Amino acid sequence: MTNGDPRAKFKFVPFPHLPVIACNKDLTFKGAAALPRFGHGAFLECLEALFMKITKNELVYEELMGKPYLVTYEYAAEQIQCLSKNGNRINKFYIIGDNPEVDIKGANAFKEHLTELNCKSSRRSSRRASCQNSRRQSLVVPDMFATESKNTEHVESILVSTGVYNPSSDLMVHLRNLFVSHLDTNNNDECFADGQAKNLNVPIIRTESNVQINLDKNELRDALSRKNSFISYFDDQDNIPDLTVDNLKDAVDHIIKQSNL
Repeated sequence: MTNGDPRAKFKFVPFPHLPVIACNKDLTFKGAAALPRFGHGAFLECLEALFMKITKNELVYEELMGKPYLVTYEYAAEQIQCLSKNGNRINKFYIIGDNPEVDIKGANAFKEHLTELNCKSSRRSSRRASCQNSRRQSLVVPDMFATESKNTEHVESILVSTGVYNPSSDLMVHLRNLFVSHLDTNNNDECFADGQAKNLNVPIIRTESNVQINLDKNELRDALSRKNSFISYFDDQDNIPDLTVDNLKDAVDHIIKQSNL
């Protein structure tokens, strides 16, 4: 509010305010403690709330860096390409993280960005079919992201269950285990006959996780009867990963398996 000079006085709240560049909006992170701790994102939330409380104006960021913002993933992809053996083009990026709100959201945004670039490149190529042999490279899609087929998937987001994401706090895991156990008990699909499962607002998440939550049925019933008993990891569709695994080793095994296909 004083444009960076704590000695300055002002009659009116300056507008626009001093440019603010922020990074790492992770609200929480997982360290050695049992539960996730507040990260830099928590400080930014406080800063925004205080600025609004005092000035009645919204804090505007000049630039946001770090996950889940696109520039971070673009830079990482560029550096990975530079480290490629013999300069071979990198056709696939696996992005592993433990926080759906930043790691997976950023990975999905990067994937969508590359898809849009490829669509623009395809339209550009069709309009300039007569220039296919030109030495000029496309200014829309960098060569490292060029596709051999329009169905190529460039990015796969993998969520590990060893950090911020906790399966025991995820309602979806409990519901899935509940339905699976019910099916195993009845050995049929009758429980889906009334369409209850179809009416559940449950995101479809591909998983190779073997996590089994041993929660007493009465405890689960009590939790379901209370509001906000579970953490809403996937209310935002952009937070849904391509794959969920138990740990980093399982993620690496999956990548090795995919590379051998």
